[in-house]
Amino acid sequence: MSVEISVLVVNLNNLLYTRQCIEDLLNQDVEFNLRLVDQNSTEEGTNDFFNNFFLQYVNGEFTGKINLLEIIHTGYNRPLNYLWNEFVDTSSTDFLCLLNNDVRLSPNFLSTSISVLEKEPLVGFVNHVTNNIIYSRWSDLLEYKIMEQPYRQGWDITLRKSCYSQIPKDLTFFYGDDYIYSKLYSSNYKGAYILNSPIIHFEAKTTVEKGGLRDCSTDKEVFDLLELDHKNLTFNKKLSKWKPEFTKIKLNIKTLLSKS
Repeated sequence: MSVEISVLVVNLNNLLYTRQCIEDLLNQDVEFNLRLVDQNSTEEGTNDFFNNFFLQYVNGEFTGKINLLEIIHTGYNRPLNYLWNEFVDTSSTDFLCLLNNDVRLSPNFLSTSISVLEKEPLVGFVNHVTNNIIYSRWSDLLEYKIMEQPYRQGWDITLRKSCYSQIPKDLTFFYGDDYIYSKLYSSNYKGAYILNSPIIHFEAKTTVEKGGLRDCSTDKEVFDLLELDHKNLTFNKKLSKWKPEFTKIKLNIKTLLSKS
């Protein structure tokens, strides 16, 4: 069986969240290619983790379904949109996942993404319901909703490689997802939310203190000048939340992502 999906995860002084994300990827029920990029992290233990992880892969010491593992050390905080462009340009699979490192995933996160994209030729990208207590358990029964209204969700997009439009180089860290979604809609594709494989997103963990860039004014100036059919898109607040609803009632994360 050929590998159909590749995943990109970028780390910058966020080893705890990156490790958790990788643990969830290793529990996926389908094979995938994985590219891990470290943005010159100074956090203690980062290099050891990445080096040991690669050795485990080479020696076949873990049972995860990673088909191809690439680990890249950039040497500096490279523009995120450049990393996205290069990842898409150099990946060989039909489907691509631009995944934030500060997420927790259901074990069928990747397989449900593949299933929807295969079943629905007019769906160009998929997202997963996020931080929503109503959708807190995963199941084997595929359930999704094709969205008629344009939207965006920047933290877990999985899309067709054939639909991707290279982000302009003048856009560096911000508005790349806005650009991708706009171009997809202009090509008459739709988006879909997958309901039976929810995720948890912790939001904005690469802060200024961690070395992340938070001044988006330059990118905003560039984005505002672009002639795009769809701008200022928002995410679907009924399905996905910026902040976890369930933190109010202190539920355990493993319980939230347990099988229904």
